[in-house]
Amino acid sequence: MAPHVQWRTIMRFTSAVGSVVMFGVLATALVACSSVPAANIDDSEGEKPAALVQPPAATVPVQPPGPRCGDRVCSADESCSTCAQDCGACKCVEAPACNVAASPPATIPATPQLDVKFEAKSKEKILAQLKDLVATGSHEVRTFAAALSAPRVGEPMSVQHLRAMLSENESVASMLRRQLANAGMSSADVYRARFPESYPTPRTSRPTNGPVDCGPPQLSLRVAKITVDEPDDNFAKDIVYCSVGVDAPRGSELRVTPKTPNLDEGESHEFTVPEGTVWGQRGPREPGGDMTITYDCFEADTNDGYYAFLRALASEGARNGNMIDESGWVSDVSGTAARLLPLIIALDTDDHLFEATQVIPAAEHLKLTRGGAWTVRKEGEHFLMEWAWSVRMEAWGCAVNGGGTAPPPQDAGTGG
Repeated sequence: MAPHVQWRTIMRFTSAVGSVVMFGVLATALVACSSVPAANIDDSEGEKPAALVQPPAATVPVQPPGPRCGDRVCSADESCSTCAQDCGACKCVEAPACNVAASPPATIPATPQLDVKFEAKSKEKILAQLKDLVATGSHEVRTFAAALSAPRVGEPMSVQHLRAMLSENESVASMLRRQLANAGMSSADVYRARFPESYPTPRTSRPTNGPVDCGPPQLSLRVAKITVDEPDDNFAKDIVYCSVGVDAPRGSELRVTPKTPNLDEGESHEFTVPEGTVWGQRGPREPGGDMTITYDCFEADTNDGYYAFLRALASEGARNGNMIDESGWVSDVSGTAARLLPLIIALDTDDHLFEATQVIPAAEHLKLTRGGAWTVRKEGEHFLMEWAWSVRMEAWGCAVNGGGTAPPPQDAGTGG
């Protein structure tokens, strides 16, 4: 082979081998470049080739350090009110559960700080109180004046119902006219023109202080028994009945107890729970704030006053479906019969009116859910003879989450 031909062959072979070597070097360089993190690539000269752009890494949620609600551990910074799934449902130890509080507990502790005394009112003092109600145009007097006057177009159904009751019970209507006239109302029509009927609005309730886990206290109150320690009437013995009304921000209730049998010295008469319940007649009920209790008790000389009271009470309660039974009444506002009729009855028929008023502050309500008993008492002289009565009051109830401390769920505290 000619020398120049051999030289060209060698050069071609060398060029081919160099190309292969160069391709291998380039391939190695590309692989090395692809392994460099994107953050270290210099992109100052423009966009990178598509082959060099890497997809972003998947975002992994960062778990918060330490305990958290839902980890099945009731930690120190958790409670039943902030994390029920870890700590269990809220149930307070301060009050019973509401599904077992319909009846008073078998044992009720004494709460002597709630004891109050009756005030024995003379007829002169009762008449002075009634005159003040008439002169100032109280809601109760306006309502009865409207019912005793001629009908008017568009008057409230409550007035129409009360008028119908009075027309069917002339003895009650005559008693009202007679005593209201003695107090300064000579004509119901003239009085109504001066004082048109008015209607109070329900009071706004407010939260009751107490442990957050308990919820609002629900209460029932009742007249448990009446005791004649010393009789007022030593000859005929005493027949006693009481009207007890309760006003609270959540509403009002009234109960007229049955008359007791003749009671002699040291004798008592106990009432059943329905007969004596004066608040929570449909079951334990939230007061929503301070409770004002008004007691009016009579030593009955006749049946007239008692049954007049019940007839007026029934009429007023039935007009809105608020009657519990023939002598129990529930409403969202204060009632006319509860405030006015005791004064009329005491002036017209029955012997004495003994009155007491007390306020049970909202701060006491949670404690009373576990039971409390107190006494309303009066003693004095009548016809130079000493007498003494006492009325035992009882309270009980529940709270929404009451019943003790609920255990956490079965797997709580095992970790996760």
